[in-house]
Amino acid sequence: MPEHHGSKTGNLLRMAVAMTMALGVGMAQRGGQQAPPPRSTPATIRASIDISRTGEPINPLIYGHFIELLRNWFDHGIWAELIGDRKFFYPVNNNPEQVPANGRRNLYGRWSPIGPEDRVVMDRTHAYSGEHAPRIRLDASTPYGIKQPGLALRASLGYTGRIVLAGDSGTRATVTLVWGTGPQDRQTVTIPALTAEYKTYPLRFSPKLDTRDGGIEITGTGSGSLWVAAVSLMRADNVEGFNPEFIAAIKEVRPTLLRWGGNRSADYEWRHGIGDPDKRPTDYDYAWNAIDANDVGTFEVLALNRLLDSEPDIGVNAGLGDAYSAAQWVEYVNGSVSTPMGKLRAEHGHPAPFHVKWWGIGNEMYGEWQIGHMYIGHYVIKHNLFAEAMRKVDPSIIIVASGASRYQESADSRNNYRLPLDVKPPFPLESSQDWTGWLLRNSWKDMNYISEHIYGSQAEVAFDLPTQHWVNNPAALQDRLRQIPNRVKGVAEDWEEYRRRMPFLRDTSIRMVLDEWHAGGNDMFVGLWTGLVLNELFRHTDVYTMSAYTCASCALNYNSFDPPVLTSGGLVFKLLANRLGTIPVLGIQGNSPQPELAGTVGVDKPQVSSGSPTYPLDVMAALSADRKTLTVSVVNPGEASKELVLNIIGAAATGNGRKWTIAGPSIDARNVAGREQMIRLVESAVSDPSAPSTVAPLSINMYEWQIR
Repeated sequence: MPEHHGSKTGNLLRMAVAMTMALGVGMAQRGGQQAPPPRSTPATIRASIDISRTGEPINPLIYGHFIELLRNWFDHGIWAELIGDRKFFYPVNNNPEQVPANGRRNLYGRWSPIGPEDRVVMDRTHAYSGEHAPRIRLDASTPYGIKQPGLALRASLGYTGRIVLAGDSGTRATVTLVWGTGPQDRQTVTIPALTAEYKTYPLRFSPKLDTRDGGIEITGTGSGSLWVAAVSLMRADNVEGFNPEFIAAIKEVRPTLLRWGGNRSADYEWRHGIGDPDKRPTDYDYAWNAIDANDVGTFEVLALNRLLDSEPDIGVNAGLGDAYSAAQWVEYVNGSVSTPMGKLRAEHGHPAPFHVKWWGIGNEMYGEWQIGHMYIGHYVIKHNLFAEAMRKVDPSIIIVASGASRYQESADSRNNYRLPLDVKPPFPLESSQDWTGWLLRNSWKDMNYISEHIYGSQAEVAFDLPTQHWVNNPAALQDRLRQIPNRVKGVAEDWEEYRRRMPFLRDTSIRMVLDEWHAGGNDMFVGLWTGLVLNELFRHTDVYTMSAYTCASCALNYNSFDPPVLTSGGLVFKLLANRLGTIPVLGIQGNSPQPELAGTVGVDKPQVSSGSPTYPLDVMAALSADRKTLTVSVVNPGEASKELVLNIIGAAATGNGRKWTIAGPSIDARNVAGREQMIRLVESAVSDPSAPSTVAPLSINMYEWQIR
């Protein structure tokens, strides 16, 4: 599927395009009016925190993250592989076009011939893992072969790898790593005598200079042919195939869960991601128009979870997939060695079951862009069949259904391919546009949780009920940032209505999981937005059990050369996941209520605005498990500093406290790998909470006091 037909990054692009169109219409209708000035607020914001009014404990899995199947974190990122198309899905030639199209061509190097193009033939009779392998017709005196440019190399690192080759008798092969233009800027490994059967040979290189445009060359000489089946090259200090700098950086963020799924899961064949990596076929990813080498499969993702000390959450293929295959995957991961798939897992080197608890059935199955999408009445049947088959293999698993509230479906009603609709927004609960309502009504016995996805942008639009259009809505920055927290609140309000309509839900532990959410980008806007969404999730722990931030890579900024750095959103997770208490305090009152924003209830805003009554600040508090420490999360989404005074009811601070602040010089500020960091996390001391404290503009803050 084209990128704009998916969710995650593609969904953000798709929504941005639609919003921009709406913005243009609105500007034409209203004469290009500017955003109104911020509402007048008190000079000092006062917040009372009654610690006797608390909610259900914050589940640590609220701090989870989401990774698409090889889509948006692994390539030239946390997975340490340098070589693109390393098993030769595409023919080796000088044609710049790739057929089928490769949406990741900027990430993947392109193989081309060394010498005349006709010296390289794609041989189907001597294939290794895919449909063909390059056969290089050799000459006794002139080296011919293949090359790939664009490798980022650092002199401080060694590189190791392997190559799978076969050759006619008397052929000689070399593999050369290139890091410059001079004859000394290269290192060559000579391969010993080749055989007619494929054999794997080790590689080791030590570049002498840094380069962002190195290359690898594979050549041969002789009277016959040389076949190249697979090539791999990684930094020598990789940790089970992963980049150690990424592992260290993401550990700072402390993801408690990694959801592995997304649009790619709808046409993913899990059996292609197990066994010998060089034997795994490269698949075409129809969700994103790209290729997937299947190097990161089941074992690799579970190893990543172990390295990060995070809970795995695996999404099965409920698009083109079937219940039998999903159940087999559960058995492969969790079954004993006495089961067929457990035996296969043992043969692949891991006899002990992994005991993965979290399993998602499908991804955004409500959406027309999703491969395998179907009518909700039919999908209910499919979901139930999957759940029954998977639970038969392992009754202890936790099943997440692929839901979509009317808020989620309304967000996608901006797109022409969802029109005309059989009903108009706001969609009635339990209508055909309320995917979550239908699944709850008809599949509640076959799920433990149900998912919601929320994506936003910086576009200034609101849904106009009379015209049934998204119209331009100039708004102050702090009000634009409120759009997605309002959706979090609206879904929570709808959940209470589900409980009223479906009394059986009150006797179950079924809750929501927000297992995809992001605003797109890497600037201060996203950091503020992330803080506001997390604060709102903390207020509704009776509804939201887990969340998965899209994507784990969005917590980092990286390229193929420089060490990664934490983004504004990554810094927010680092702060809250490591510092916020676990018992949410719901008794917060203030002297500046949140305003009602433009829009329509049930489409883009709740009945009661999200946030605390401390506008423009957003104040959320939590106690430690022993109730001896009070932490207060304060987001200032405005462009002016505010004075804040806190009044703790039911306890007293025992002394001065600490404060952590995330701030940048502007709303456009961002952290970029290889450059000086513009957004920082700074610690300072604060006095008694009743003393005025200055909250910097465009900042996320954490206060901490010991209390008695």
